[in-house]
Amino acid sequence: MPDPVSISNEAIGELGGVFIQAFDEGTSTARLCAQLYPGARDMTLELHPWNWATAYQALSRSPDAPAMKWAYQYALPTQPWCIKVRGTDRGNGARFEVGTNAQGERVLYSDDASVKIEYTARVDDLGSWSPLALQVLMKLMASKLAKPITGQNSTTQLKWQEALALLPEAKGSDGREGSPFVLRPNTTLVNARHGYRGTWGSDAIGDTWRS
Repeated sequence: MPDPVSISNEAIGELGGVFIQAFDEGTSTARLCAQLYPGARDMTLELHPWNWATAYQALSRSPDAPAMKWAYQYALPTQPWCIKVRGTDRGNGARFEVGTNAQGERVLYSDDASVKIEYTARVDDLGSWSPLALQVLMKLMASKLAKPITGQNSTTQLKWQEALALLPEAKGSDGREGSPFVLRPNTTLVNARHGYRGTWGSDAIGDTWRS
């Protein structure tokens, strides 16, 4: 089963370094991996709206109104942590903004009195990741570890380029997973003629948001 240490060791192996047993073993390489891994994980999650990292949640509205511009503010999910908001249940034309409130908390601003979001979640269980996404993560770790282990800036760039080269294949594999979008017979011609794309919870795309 993949875990942060095994992914780090794959990256270390590509760089010719000495493997670690645990992040807390006390070696300089282990301390470096513990420091760099969370950033590499979150970066990989942000590179693509992965199916296996998709989450949905109704947001809790704050009693405090934003200082300006928006009518409402909502706390973003922390269980699991929201890496990136992809959209809301208000359709393609909905406007919102993600920012930080006066208390330093990440929030979503909107003029809608209730909001449900689709978002990229922080997935710590690497067993839930696709194999290709794990390889992208490993290459990003190698990129971050390259200069400390090899002393070469060129290796840092090389591993970064290798990560980006893997990304299209990983995205393609992810995109082939799941049910294709199918227009229902009674809406096919009308909606196609008018370029209908649907909104969450509509009859055209299912009952995602219906309770």
